[in-house]
Amino acid sequence: MPLTSADKDQIHRMLDPEEILSPGSEEYIASSTCWVANMDRKPELVLQPRSLEALQRAIEFLCGSSLDFAVRSTGVGSSSAGDVIVSLSEFNAFSFNPDEETVLLGAGQKWGNVYRRLEDEAPGYAVVGARQAYVSVAGTILTGGLSWLSGEFGLISDPANLLDAHLVLSSGKSIWASQDPDLLWALRGGGGNFGVVTAAKIKARPYPHSFGAGVILYPQSSLEMASNALADFVHRSTDPRTVCHAFLVRPDASLLYAAEKGVGFFIFDGHGDDHAHSKDGFGWAFDIGGAIDMTSQITFSQLSGFSDSDEKRVKGKTSAAMAAAILFDIDPGMLTRASNWLDGVIEAYPALEEGSFAIIEALQKNSFHTTKTAEETAWPHAYTGHVLQLGVGTPLRHPFPEQLAWDLVRKGMDEIARGMTAGDYLPSFVERGVETEKVYKGNFGRLAMLKAKYDPTVRFNKGVVIQPSTLI
Repeated sequence: MPLTSADKDQIHRMLDPEEILSPGSEEYIASSTCWVANMDRKPELVLQPRSLEALQRAIEFLCGSSLDFAVRSTGVGSSSAGDVIVSLSEFNAFSFNPDEETVLLGAGQKWGNVYRRLEDEAPGYAVVGARQAYVSVAGTILTGGLSWLSGEFGLISDPANLLDAHLVLSSGKSIWASQDPDLLWALRGGGGNFGVVTAAKIKARPYPHSFGAGVILYPQSSLEMASNALADFVHRSTDPRTVCHAFLVRPDASLLYAAEKGVGFFIFDGHGDDHAHSKDGFGWAFDIGGAIDMTSQITFSQLSGFSDSDEKRVKGKTSAAMAAAILFDIDPGMLTRASNWLDGVIEAYPALEEGSFAIIEALQKNSFHTTKTAEETAWPHAYTGHVLQLGVGTPLRHPFPEQLAWDLVRKGMDEIARGMTAGDYLPSFVERGVETEKVYKGNFGRLAMLKAKYDPTVRFNKGVVIQPSTLI
């Protein structure tokens, strides 16, 4: 239902003029642009509350109305609405408690800024935070949250890392989730549609200031060798401080590009660059024919710089279909199958080369396995797993064949992963035909009851949407 003059009058009475952004302003564009343009619903207003009290008034009003609204923490920006977006960009708190070894982070913080603040204000410490600088604190946590440190410490939302969260409820009331242990449980990968998270209390851990990380590129002629080597690494390595992401590069790709068609690894070695180049680290990766070594000894803030450029180059400039799912194994032919799939995508519609990608994340056991049972967190993940990410898209100058793109993504999941089910998708990818109940498995009923308690009229309805129920 479009904003009426009465709605706009009420909003202007609740908020200061600088907290209300209208189309055309630079701030509006920055706060409403989606990572992929086909998600953008062109809201009539963006509300940017600068205080908790202003946010409480805005949420109470919106939840009591029939307006279409979305809450955005400022990161990737996949959440949009036709009427109003509520931006949490002003909720950018950061405070380190050395006695507790904890960090309080505002929901609107981007992880790149968190890493810079940690290096300045808490040297020698790290947090289990997102791998991309442009991702927001709240958005990452609410859908689980993988980190370069997950091999040692698990997901960001796991009990060992997320200690508490502050929320504004649909009534406008603000609480700490720990006041209701069931609510805190629901935030551990449950999608967050139980209220608006404004801050999170995260465990800080002593960790080396710098480590070995970066890209290794290979020519297409080394694809089979790289594919076999990746599977061997998965089955051989048990070092929780080593992570390897495999990806495909194409000359015209906007995200993962190189001068020539080929394949790449992004490696992370928490022991340092010397260890990364040793036989105990990633020596095997440097020995693959044609390897171009772009790795170095870097810090978390420097690592963030890799993805800063991705955001500027890609955000809002493509339309795409994307999905990510759990892999329970990585076999010797998987990377080769991914390359063949990407070739097929480009053959089906050449304009898709620029906006399409395939990434295979080879992770260590604890990434999904610091919880011992499926019931400990809203998203059940007490297993050893890896991740497959696929995207199919076009730059804005070309028409976006949306149905074809989704068909190709699903085809890729079937061909590359072989045997995956609807329940294997990550919570951040439960839209577009993915059945939420299967993703949350035996925890779905408990989540539905909490939805009935905290948002019975389903006013928080973007991203992971769970229908309320009083029955298990």
